[in-house]
Amino acid sequence: MRSSLHLVGAFLAGSLLVTLLLLGLPQQGGRQGCPLLHGGLQPPAALQSQLQPQPAAQQQQQQQQQQALPATQAEKVQQAPEHEAAEQTVVKELEKWRQPVQLPWPPVLSELQLKRGLAYYGGGQRMERVAAALMAGQPITAVTIGGSVARGAGSTRPERAFPAMFFSFLNATFPHPQHTFLNKAIGGTTSGIFATCAEKLVPPETDLVVVEFTFNEPGDQPFIFPHRRGFEQLLRKLARLPRAPAVIVLHHYAWYFSDGDGLKAGLFYRAAEMQLSTMAQYYDMPSPSLRNALYKAMQSNVPPFKVSKVHKAGSITPAGLALKPAGAEKADYLFYDNIHPSDTGHQALAELLAGVVQTAVKNVVETASRETAAGGSSPLLDSLRAGGGSGSAAGAAPAKAVKLPPPMIPGNAAHATTLCAMQEEFQSVATAKDGFEWRPERPDAADFVSQKWGYRGDKAGSWVELELSTEEAPGRRGVATVILGYLRRQAGSEAGSKFQLAAVMVAHTPVVLSSYDRQAADLGKLVDR
Repeated sequence: MRSSLHLVGAFLAGSLLVTLLLLGLPQQGGRQGCPLLHGGLQPPAALQSQLQPQPAAQQQQQQQQQQALPATQAEKVQQAPEHEAAEQTVVKELEKWRQPVQLPWPPVLSELQLKRGLAYYGGGQRMERVAAALMAGQPITAVTIGGSVARGAGSTRPERAFPAMFFSFLNATFPHPQHTFLNKAIGGTTSGIFATCAEKLVPPETDLVVVEFTFNEPGDQPFIFPHRRGFEQLLRKLARLPRAPAVIVLHHYAWYFSDGDGLKAGLFYRAAEMQLSTMAQYYDMPSPSLRNALYKAMQSNVPPFKVSKVHKAGSITPAGLALKPAGAEKADYLFYDNIHPSDTGHQALAELLAGVVQTAVKNVVETASRETAAGGSSPLLDSLRAGGGSGSAAGAAPAKAVKLPPPMIPGNAAHATTLCAMQEEFQSVATAKDGFEWRPERPDAADFVSQKWGYRGDKAGSWVELELSTEEAPGRRGVATVILGYLRRQAGSEAGSKFQLAAVMVAHTPVVLSSYDRQAADLGKLVDR
């Protein structure tokens, strides 16, 4: 059925009237018929006899016997030297990767800080499959999702944001012209929007996903509450993508928003990270942590991780502390403002991600070395023996549907989404309007996402009508949740009123609100009407 959503604004009166009318190769030691001739393995007896000196008469007799062999058996004997050369190439490749993977820039984290920051690596099966593909010269698709930190807020220029630096590391270490690197982060969002729109925002061919929502998620909520349920649904949707991608749950740490229990800043056990880490462990996903890596340095106010000042003047903490600007000493301080990391902080986050890849490479080499010595196989050996280079990481991914454990939060299985209209696709949803115009919130921002386009109204009485389908399937009704994404004027900002609609989603699932607490409460009231 088609539904009409009619929004009438009365902003100066402090209210909003809304009427919602819902009408590779096999796993074995080398290729079949191509015995390994290195690593101390003895050649098969038939082949060994050919390698020993023999009288001329015996050699002539043996040549006649070989000519009488079926074509396939003769080809196997001829392929043996070629296979031996190929296996020697594999050994050389392994030796190359035994050297520690280097960063393409001088590191800001010490080796000890990096070890601390790798809070949980886990079994590494998916991560090491991706690492093996990269080491074999195959291209991958890597995606970052998250809020403003993942979007690059706080960095001096786009290439200094942690997603760009991490992609730079991947390209420098495993160069390939067909790599695809995408930053899909949207500032001011929580995991709920991505849980609802994961299929729209993350390409199905993705091999590696970095998830960073730790600051944006509410700090202390029971797991059964909507925000935690939404985060788990997001992890499950990502893990089920066709290529079974490796998922890294990255944790940013905002020193001045970590208050409580008598501390105005720097509380170590901010609840969101602990709970999101628990989910990462349940799904065996690496979860590097900026807090774990740098907490002692921040606590001691040691450069370049000092926290007593920030780069941006006028920053005020939730506890009411006015932070001093760093001035000419910016290089010594970790934060751009009271939330976002500076260039130093973004680099530290990128190095934590690189550390996950470095760990995966090390484990892949160790596994491949053991299998080579035993005449066995591994993802890296399969890729190298297949030639690498021209293929795709999908070749190493499971061909069948990905099986996941039951939801960690009981009954929290993800559901399909009927509609996810955001950014460019949201424009066509509005069928009538008065006082609302399609325009950007930040017209001078560098790209479309950062400009925050939407339908914006600035005066009382403005309205916009959205038309969308709430059918579960063509001709089939179902219980539908309609979710609106919007911006509104914050208290204490410039004079006037403003309301901007930016997205609409229809999900056949229990409500998982994807906005901050105050916005979520307002949205709940609107839906109730």
